[in-house]
Amino acid sequence: MKSRSLTCLYLILLGTAMLAQSNPVPLINNPLVPSSATPGGQGFTLTINGTGFVSGSVVDWNGSALTTTFVSSSRLTAAVPASDISVAGTASVTVTNPGSGDLVSNVDFFEIRVPFAMMGLGHSSVQTGPDGPYSPVAADLNGDGRLDIVNLDGTHGSGISTLSVLIGNGDGTFQSPANYALPSYYRGSSPVVADFNGDGKLDLAVADQDSADLLIFLGNGDGTFQAAQSYTTVLAISTAMGKSI
Repeated sequence: MKSRSLTCLYLILLGTAMLAQSNPVPLINNPLVPSSATPGGQGFTLTINGTGFVSGSVVDWNGSALTTTFVSSSRLTAAVPASDISVAGTASVTVTNPGSGDLVSNVDFFEIRVPFAMMGLGHSSVQTGPDGPYSPVAADLNGDGRLDIVNLDGTHGSGISTLSVLIGNGDGTFQSPANYALPSYYRGSSPVVADFNGDGKLDLAVADQDSADLLIFLGNGDGTFQAAQSYTTVLAISTAMGKSI
C-alpha cells in the first residue's frame, strides 16, 4: 500500500514537472486594451493579447497577481480593481505561466492619467503679440475637458519671445494669455505637449533654433507651468564645436 502511494506521488510530481517544462514563455503584444485609465476611475477588465498563454497564466500588475481569465493561447483578461488606478502613474503589466524557472513575459506599461485631446493648428486667428502666434497647438492643459491653446509669440524688433498659454472657456473663447519667457528670440518648430515626468499633468517642450537648446516647462495640472528647464542638445554641442551633424 505504501509502495502504491509513493508511486502515485511520483507520477503526480512527474506529470507536474512535464507540464511545467511544456509551458512556453508568454509574450505580450501592444497595445493593452484599454491602454490607459483616469485616476480615481472605476475598476475595469484589462485585455492582454499575445502568444504562449496557457490555462493557469496569471496577469501581474506591478508585481501583484490579478484575477485572470484564460480566453485563448493569444488572449487573457484580468480584473483591475479601482484601488489600482486611484492615483496617476504608470503600472507595469506582465504575464506569468505556471512552471519552474522564469516563465515571465516581457513588460508592458499602462498609463493612469487625465485624458487629454491634442491637435495641431496650421492657422489661428488668436493674436497675442505684434508678430502674431507661431505654430499654435491645442490641448486640454488643465483637465477640465476644454481645449486650450499654446503658441509662441514674439516681437522681431525687441528680440523678445514668449510661450503663451490661453485657457479655453469651452465656447470658442479664451482667457487672457499667460506668458512664459524664453531666453532668446525663438525660431523653430511647434511646441510639444506631453506628460514628460509621468505625474499625470501635461508639460510643454520647445526647441530653440538659435541656441539648439531644448526647454521643458513642467505643468502644475491647472494650466500653469513652472519656469523652463534648459537641456543642451547634441546639435548645440556640435554647433559650439563648429561641426555639423
